[in-house]
Amino acid sequence: MIDPKGTNRARDAIAVSDGACNPTAIVNAMARAIEEIKASPNYAGTRSITDDPALALMAHQLAFLCCKSEPMSWDYGAARIACGVAS
Repeated sequence: MIDPKGTNRARDAIAVSDGACNPTAIVNAMARAIEEIKASPNYAGTRSITDDPALALMAHQLAFLCCKSEPMSWDYGAARIACGVAS
């Protein structure tokens, strides 16, 4: 894991987790965070991204806004079917 302390993504993650309500802004912050992680000299591939606590905080807030923060509160299968039909 790449330590996020003192990074832009850590500051963004705190701001997002403090109650951000704009999904577009959260996704943009997540994209910036991923680029920051990839630019790190300690970048070790996908694992560096999926294990990053700053990204986890932002993903949690985005899931909360979409009312999907609890695994059983929505139908994953129905969402997959809806996306499959739409694509």
